Amino acid sequence: MSIGHSEPVSGGYNATLRTTYFGALNSDGSFNPLIAQGGYILEPLSVDTFIRTCRVPGEMIPSDATILTQHVPPAVFGAGLIDAISDAAIEANSGPKGMGIDRVVNRVTDWNGQTRVGHFGYKAHYAWLLYATGFQFNAEVGITNPVSRAENCPDGNCKAPPQCLKDGEPNDPHGVETIGLFDYESLLSPPVPGWGTPMARRC
Repeated sequence: MSIGHSEPVSGGYNATLRTTYFGALNSDGSFNPLIAQGGYILEPLSVDTFIRTCRVPGEMIPSDATILTQHVPPAVFGAGLIDAISDAAIEANSGPKGMGIDRVVNRVTDWNGQTRVGHFGYKAHYAWLLYATGFQFNAEVGITNPVSRAENCPDGNCKAPPQCLKDGEPNDPHGVETIGLFDYESLLSPPVPGWGTPMARRC
């Protein structure tokens, strides 16, 4: 995540760096994330940037991927306030709102096996901010942690050379770095209305 310094921008936004998602459609029309081929998030870089003796290339889009899209990271300003919204409050705001707008609640299973209302993600598929943080820390940075322990191997190949494996799994075994990111997102306040306008930048 990156925060602009010249003017406030949506937390995590970068106009040039986007996350690439890929997958395919099954014969029944359902989505296939192509997990065995490293999906569904493309990892174009590898650890060889930091470990010169580890020659592992970045991922390529599988030839049988029929779905390809790019997203900029979602905003994290005020994420702690969103996390504090109760499931009941979100459910109370669901339903038709006129002009063809229909708010639909996405119910997901959290890590305790409990069904909850989704709060985060492009399709509200994370119930808690901590889970969203841990999953993205693994999926987009490659740091396995207590929230998301499964390694997303490049191109589905988990047989990395020994010199590429330095600290074992998970990479953040006690969740110290994961909690640090979570705390940062939780305490990052939403932008003040009007902030970032030409007048505000001159002040």
